[in-house]
Amino acid sequence: QFTSRQLIKWRNPLYDDIRNTIARNTLVFLVEDEILSREGKKKYDEFEHTVEEKIKNAVAGKTLTASVGKLYGFTFGDFETFVLYPQARREVMRDDFGDEEQFAAWFEDAKKKHRVNFFFMPYTWEGGGVKNPSQK
Repeated sequence: QFTSRQLIKWRNPLYDDIRNTIARNTLVFLVEDEILSREGKKKYDEFEHTVEEKIKNAVAGKTLTASVGKLYGFTFGDFETFVLYPQARREVMRDDFGDEEQFAAWFEDAKKKHRVNFFFMPYTWEGGGVKNPSQK
């Protein structure tokens, strides 16, 4: 947990590059996960079921609820949403290709084909990635 004193320091202009990098990388993560979800559903009907099975197998017999709260400050539901599901989607699609290089090439191409709009943000989606036109 951040204290108000730490938050005030975080707003220091010296940290602008770090804040921009975190914001950009967060957007990349969210967009990539949405692309994987859409492409997975297009590719085969059982995609979401396969993702859920992968998560069930990963957490079976483990007591993660308390650990997740202490380590990340998340509820287990948030941990599933922001960590487990995106990772499982990526793994299911990668497994479908059977080869990391083929998956990476396909994913780069898929990211370039999708059009993404950000509203009320200084970012654009170009060439499969998030760009900040106001920065060099």
